[in-house]
Amino acid sequence: MVTLPFIYVQDRFMIGINPQISSCLNVRVLLVDRYDRTLERGAVFAYLAKGLEPAFADGTLMGKVLDGLPGDRYSVSAEGVDVNGVHVVDGLPLAARLKRDPEAFFRTGTIPAGRILMLGRTEESFDGRYFGLIDAGQIVGRAYPIL
Repeated sequence: MVTLPFIYVQDRFMIGINPQISSCLNVRVLLVDRYDRTLERGAVFAYLAKGLEPAFADGTLMGKVLDGLPGDRYSVSAEGVDVNGVHVVDGLPLAARLKRDPEAFFRTGTIPAGRILMLGRTEESFDGRYFGLIDAGQIVGRAYPIL
């Protein structure tokens, strides 16, 4: 009977390890609850990268904060990202490293159904400031920082 609870835990949870030198969340290890995909602003979620090559191969497990939900108004500018008039993150510090003018990332809009805005919390975060919105179906589960 010990096997059933173990199988449940193994199916529900996974550990995500960030091998990057610079982290977008200042954490290295995340516990991902694959059964919890209820989108909640301000929560950390793990998702699978899609279309972020060459920075990240498709299918790479990413972890960021969900800052924009369908129906939210958002804007990306030299000052950073605002969601519903609230400033969330500063600037576009990776624009030069990406060999692009910061204005190339400027945009304003309303997040459509099925899409979300994921952002990191450090200057080194390659996030929605640069690659835009992601499909909510890319979410693997809610993530909890461990280390």
